[in-house]
Amino acid sequence: MITLRPGTNYTWGYGKLNIFRAMVSATNSLSVTNELLETQDWTTGYNNVGTNDNWLSEKFTPTISGKVTDVLFYPGTSISLTGDIPIEIWTDNSGSPNAITGSTVSFDQNALLPFSWNKLYFSSGNVSVTAGTPYHVVLKIPSGSTNRIVTDNSGTATGSKYSANSGSTWSSYSNDFGIRAVVTPLESAVPVELVSFSGKIINNSVILNWSTATEVNNYGFDVESKRTSTDKWTTIGFINGHGNSNSPKNYSYVDNSAEGGLVKYRLKQIDTDGSFEYSDEIEISFNKAYKYSLEQNHPNPFNPTTMLNYTIKSDSKVVIEIYNSLGQKVVELFSGTQSTGTHSVSWNATGYSSGTYFARFNATSLSNHETFSEIKKLLLLK
Repeated sequence: MITLRPGTNYTWGYGKLNIFRAMVSATNSLSVTNELLETQDWTTGYNNVGTNDNWLSEKFTPTISGKVTDVLFYPGTSISLTGDIPIEIWTDNSGSPNAITGSTVSFDQNALLPFSWNKLYFSSGNVSVTAGTPYHVVLKIPSGSTNRIVTDNSGTATGSKYSANSGSTWSSYSNDFGIRAVVTPLESAVPVELVSFSGKIINNSVILNWSTATEVNNYGFDVESKRTSTDKWTTIGFINGHGNSNSPKNYSYVDNSAEGGLVKYRLKQIDTDGSFEYSDEIEISFNKAYKYSLEQNHPNPFNPTTMLNYTIKSDSKVVIEIYNSLGQKVVELFSGTQSTGTHSVSWNATGYSSGTYFARFNATSLSNHETFSEIKKLLLLK
């Protein structure tokens, strides 16, 4: 996961903006003023553009090297698509998009606010850019879209292009599209987004499992344990990381030294430059009779990531879902089979509006079909 550090200047299409001053909205959109856009006024002179499989692009040349961590998107009144909105970063060839770099990231159209700058989390695209080198933000209008979904501006264009043939050829566009890239310096990057960490007992050994959503400069993980009889954490093993990755990665470690009683575990994630951070702790008890339970998320309130810890009485089918205040499911965090013991899962709420959400934990025992359900209230404050 890559975060934006308050008070630091970050590059987008027209130069630098101060994220601490810009991120003042209480929703997932950005309040944008003339000062931040420098020469652009998005309150007047706009049109809605982009229909029927057109691809739109906006050229940008970063003044710093780093990662594209977010895309800013200014949609118009009508947002009616047949699917999610794919956005990519392309290299440049004589002023036109040349080829994709990194991966496509798609966004839920229903989460966008019209006539507002929406900040879309893009770190999973795994795109690195070099200062002084031109690139293009490319937005692909989904097939069958009839309503125009992107605003343009009547001011001077700085490299706007459109394609009606899936990127085979690009034509210049006279106005300026409402799409931008945010570049974060590499030294501001948090290298790993840990999404789950759990443990289970098999034949007097503890099997630890964890997974990541994305990784940047991940050297690896020290596995540490601590018994209740001591306050000292001990490193019991090391697992190599995947360096840079924009796809989920799964890890495991077997602790054969556990001798019963209560044992705590944590991960020390180490970056390639030696910096590190610790995961949350989990507990494994050889003598404890587990029961189904869902703990309150932490931190709470949160922005943008929070962790949910839960325990499973016996091997079970588990589903963890997030609902908004209207009772609509917004994301499924986990669905699958898990073993007796303590587990955790994280929710990265980047792209979601501030407000109250609910985490629902459902479990069904594989042995006797016992069912369990519990709900916790979550508060997202941006």
